[in-house]
Amino acid sequence: MGTSDVLNINRRRFYFSNVVYFLMGAGFLAIGIHLYTEQHTYAALAPSSYSAMSTAGLCVCAGCMIMIVALIGYVGASLASKWLISVYILFVVILFLVQVVTLVVGFLHLDLARERIRHSLYSTINRTFVTDYGPESSFRLTWDYMQETLECCGVEGYDDWYYAARWPKNRFVPDSCCKAPFFGETSRDNCGKTNITKMFFENGCYQPFTDWLLRHLSVIRVFSVCFIVSESSLLFLSAKILSCLRKLKKASKAPSYRFTRTHRGDEKLITEAT
Repeated sequence: MGTSDVLNINRRRFYFSNVVYFLMGAGFLAIGIHLYTEQHTYAALAPSSYSAMSTAGLCVCAGCMIMIVALIGYVGASLASKWLISVYILFVVILFLVQVVTLVVGFLHLDLARERIRHSLYSTINRTFVTDYGPESSFRLTWDYMQETLECCGVEGYDDWYYAARWPKNRFVPDSCCKAPFFGETSRDNCGKTNITKMFFENGCYQPFTDWLLRHLSVIRVFSVCFIVSESSLLFLSAKILSCLRKLKKASKAPSYRFTRTHRGDEKLITEAT
């Protein structure tokens, strides 16, 4: 099989793999947009580096880069441009290394991420505009919504509210910590200021909130594995294409030879440039 035949076979395989790579990038972009536009009512309590919004930004940026790189690869293979294919290989190698590092660091620092989330929750409990419970604030509303929907109270228990910096001498909790079945259709106003602790949610919000938040980070891990596998295949195919193009160019510059007869009747080898 000639070099041209090998080139065509590898190019067809590359086109297919590159289209899949492009679609994966588009999917990553769509997930990022979805995470950004979806209203995560208690995402404000998360550390900024672990929030759904930072995950969304990472997905959008990575998705756009992957789609652009895939287009560069398609154009380079179509035009048989060694320069564009070399640029493509460089970018894919960079993306490959970034994704491998992200995946490894994500697994190694999972406990650190959980601890940062815990610290962030305690920090927001001890902020004036959360624990003062005077004027409406985004953090106050966020805590209320989270405690009602996740049926939890405090970080690791309802007594976390007892030691909040702004009310250290008052042993009460927000009304959102009260269990709805105890009140039915009646109002829950000031129920958190009673001493009837059996009306409060026993479980803290740390575990369910952390599970909710880390589900967004798991999206990156799953896609990183898929991209690493895809990029390994693309690097192999693009390297084969580049090798074939170099061989063809080298062959096109090689001199050709022919025999000719001299005026004496002898044969002489003549070199012809092609």
